[in-house]
Amino acid sequence: MTNTAQKSDAPYRYLFGPVPSRRLGLSLGVDLFEKKVCNFNCPYCECGPTVQMPLVRSEFVPFDDVAAELRRFLPHPGLDFVTFSGNGEPTLYSRLADLIRLIRTLSDTRVAVITNSALIMDAEVRNDLAMADVVMPSLDAVTQEAMRRINKSHPSILASEMIDGLVAFRKEFAGEMDLEIFFCQGLNDDDEEVRLLADAARRIGPDRVQLNTIDRPPADPRALPVTPERMQRLRAAFTDAGVANVEIIGAYAHAAKPDPAMPVEEQILSLILRRGVNEQDLIDSLGLPETDARTALDRLISEGRITRIDYDGRPFYHRPPKPKKK
Repeated sequence: MTNTAQKSDAPYRYLFGPVPSRRLGLSLGVDLFEKKVCNFNCPYCECGPTVQMPLVRSEFVPFDDVAAELRRFLPHPGLDFVTFSGNGEPTLYSRLADLIRLIRTLSDTRVAVITNSALIMDAEVRNDLAMADVVMPSLDAVTQEAMRRINKSHPSILASEMIDGLVAFRKEFAGEMDLEIFFCQGLNDDDEEVRLLADAARRIGPDRVQLNTIDRPPADPRALPVTPERMQRLRAAFTDAGVANVEIIGAYAHAAKPDPAMPVEEQILSLILRRGVNEQDLIDSLGLPETDARTALDRLISEGRITRIDYDGRPFYHRPPKPKKK
């Protein structure tokens, strides 16, 4: 956090970061859930397994509490986006539109919503999303069998209805729409599913199609990333099918400035509150010298306040899991 966040000594429960985003630059995250609440349970998710899988929208955490934190933090210099993401699916939060309206009164920072598209067939959900500057919906499968493997979705969610909802939203939305397709080895990367996904992407007509694969420790360690060579072939399959502006999501590149008013350890704990962060992203996000960051990380590990997990040859840092109640 930065100086603006020091208006109160109270901790932030619903805001996290700013964090480095490979797609959005320096982003303040807004998490509308206390635990993982989603209508998907994707094995690749970096936030871990889904705890609650509802279909009905609700005010899962108090609106007034989230609003109070936004008022404390905003406006804030250097932010590229305020992004609704975190421990669950933002469109499940029934007062999403009210929060976007509040952000508009507090700051001119752009608003992004990352959504799994599971409720986008609902006109009310589309109206809420249309208030954002950038919407980043996902579509990982076209066939129900592939959706079952890659998303482990609620059985009532149909891929065909999601695609119809995405087509409708593209027609209604005046902002930027970037469609993400996340590939996992053996789950949704067979040639026929790729062909169907390319056809769907062409029909939806987003501003960009962003192909992604696992880059952080997934919820299910059996979920495997697609190789860089295969990702290039997947991109070629989309462009050959007539899909415009197809890109492979790359590494984050942004240099932040450190916050001298907050201890380094507290900055690190704030950053990794919701998900694991690798060492280089952490250094880039906080704008810290490598030696200062590593000294603080070693201290936090020795105190048991964070844990280290090595994934794909890189260290990731997490908050340790809460002990189970007896």
